[in-house]
Amino acid sequence: MQFILDVVGYLKMKIPFFNYFVSIYQKKYRDISIKQKIKNLFHEIKSAIKNIKYKLKNLADTNYNLGIYHFHNRNLWDCISRLKFLNFFTNGYKDSYYYIARCYMQNLKYKKAEKYFIKHKQFLGDSNNLAKEVDYCLAVIHRRAGINDIPNSIIASCFNQQACLYDSAIDNTDQSQRDLVSNIVEYVKDAHGKFNILDIGSGFGEVGMLLREYDIVNFLCGVDISEKMTQIAADRAMKDAESKIYNKVICKDIANFNEASGKIGSMKYDIIILSDFITYQSNINNMLLKRLSDLAAQKCLICITFRDIKQLHQYKEGEQVLFHHDTERFYYSDLYIQNLFCDGGFSLLTSQNAQFASNESGFIMQFINYEDVYSKKI
Repeated sequence: MQFILDVVGYLKMKIPFFNYFVSIYQKKYRDISIKQKIKNLFHEIKSAIKNIKYKLKNLADTNYNLGIYHFHNRNLWDCISRLKFLNFFTNGYKDSYYYIARCYMQNLKYKKAEKYFIKHKQFLGDSNNLAKEVDYCLAVIHRRAGINDIPNSIIASCFNQQACLYDSAIDNTDQSQRDLVSNIVEYVKDAHGKFNILDIGSGFGEVGMLLREYDIVNFLCGVDISEKMTQIAADRAMKDAESKIYNKVICKDIANFNEASGKIGSMKYDIIILSDFITYQSNINNMLLKRLSDLAAQKCLICITFRDIKQLHQYKEGEQVLFHHDTERFYYSDLYIQNLFCDGGFSLLTSQNAQFASNESGFIMQFINYEDVYSKKI
């Protein structure tokens, strides 16, 4: 103890300002016992550690959110570098391994993608809320047979990324959409009326824009699973720039459109359009036909475009539905779609060949839900 006092006395003599710090210390701790001093020191350390953890957590959240932002904006390598940097300090943070894997998969780096999908599954275990998405992606990577569903979150993120490339100065319509609208106009021209129209899978609103060129629209509603595409379609105005193309655009999965969209979801529509919609939905016999029946007016025209199964190299005679691993799309036989809708209570009106923007071939079919298939009026 005497040694410590001697050292303090020496420091007081030799080091300027030391007296000042000693006086502060004595003023603060003069009347505090050694036990209390230890307690105070412990609480100060604990508080400092808590503060550091809080700052590190915010740093982790910031890096994670930036990574996800880059993913949704198609900056895939920026997403990878940001999330890898995050995992260097915080291993397996949230769903970071999943998004790294998705980036590698979209860049066709399948071995690296598989590695991170597996790490995601191993790290999260039973708390993995993206299990369906991971299983789907691994099935695509390994080209497994029997894929009959694309998870909605993957469909939505795919089209959200496409929306980042949207340019209003570019005509995004393809021939299948123009032919589809021409068929609708031809069918209703003698009715001399205006119709409530539902555009399922409305995308950028190209079909809605084509419909507005004709005086047949009373109410036009679009529904799409992509939030960014929904916003683009909702903002698009007609050529006079005074009114919007769509009266309403809703970001919903058609599976819960009826229940979750209020008055719009309970409306009855005279014309229902599914332009290239079932290319990403294969469970149409279980869900879609019931939704169409619920949404259809007493006399309703249903127009659908889809891609032809026979153009695929792996097609075998008699197959009705195929999933293509490279394009991640479903392809159908025309007879299968015809029978499916007819079994669901609809009658085939017309069928013709279609050409899609990706230089793929398919079909345009029109169905009605009433008996007189020769009537030109709805």
